[in-house]
Amino acid sequence: MHEERAINIGVVFSHEGRVLMIRRMREESGGRGGVLRWAFPGGRAHEGESGAECAKREIYEETGYAITVVKEISSRMHPQFPATITYYLCELAMPEPVCRPSEPYEVAVIRWVRPQDVAELVTSDLDANVQALLQTRSVAGAPDKELIVRHGDRVKIVMQNGAQETLTITSAGNADISKGTISDKSPVGKALIGAHVGDVIAYRVGDNLRTLTLSELL
Repeated sequence: MHEERAINIGVVFSHEGRVLMIRRMREESGGRGGVLRWAFPGGRAHEGESGAECAKREIYEETGYAITVVKEISSRMHPQFPATITYYLCELAMPEPVCRPSEPYEVAVIRWVRPQDVAELVTSDLDANVQALLQTRSVAGAPDKELIVRHGDRVKIVMQNGAQETLTITSAGNADISKGTISDKSPVGKALIGAHVGDVIAYRVGDNLRTLTLSELL
């Protein structure tokens, strides 16, 4: 039997109207169907911490963004997982992250998506009140899937130490970062394939987890 949990979730909107999503490092299957893969950031409260305070802290730790909690959207027992979920409407306090994510072992990808595209990512039951909110916040622009990195693409990335690189992803065996190419079999190359512009991606080098940001698709 699974232990019932109380989880506080932040539905964070950017100034451009996009929504903050994370892909968790480890997928979680519900006892009643559903898979937790992509989700809104959030987690369990510390002792003495309110739900809104928890959502604010978890978003900061998981993504590096400082946010303001506007109001509670909804609270329910999740139909597929043994958890009571409380959803909070949040807005960015600052347009850029104020620090590096401090939980790369928990979060594989950080992504801003159009509200109308959230349902395509979420593989568990989406709260009806949250879904209704997203429908009222749709934004114009090309579908995010058009910005996916593929083999042969040339990209700009920002490494964890702040260094910037322009690289072409190749399947060739003679890839050389010093010459602007990177193998799709390397940790960075694997992390980039399928990524979207703007993603913050965690990748493993040996026993170490590092992050990079995909800044541009050329």
